[in-house]
Amino acid sequence: IYIPPPDDVCCSECVAYGDINQDGSVDVLDAIEVVNLVLYGEYNELVDMNFDGTLNILDVIDIIYLILNA
Repeated sequence: IYIPPPDDVCCSECVAYGDINQDGSVDVLDAIEVVNLVLYGEYNELVDMNFDGTLNILDVIDIIYLILNA
């Protein structure tokens, strides 16, 4: 996913879907954060793995699948 740069930065960055903490890998920390988002009814497009506009258990399953098959 493309993340535009802040006003005072010249370069943009690309982030992998599922990498909510943007540390360069999809791991258990990302899965925990997604579970928290689901529990609190929040949304973040970085972890909407099936692009349906909502975060739910299906997105968590997709992230766990990525982790186990990396």
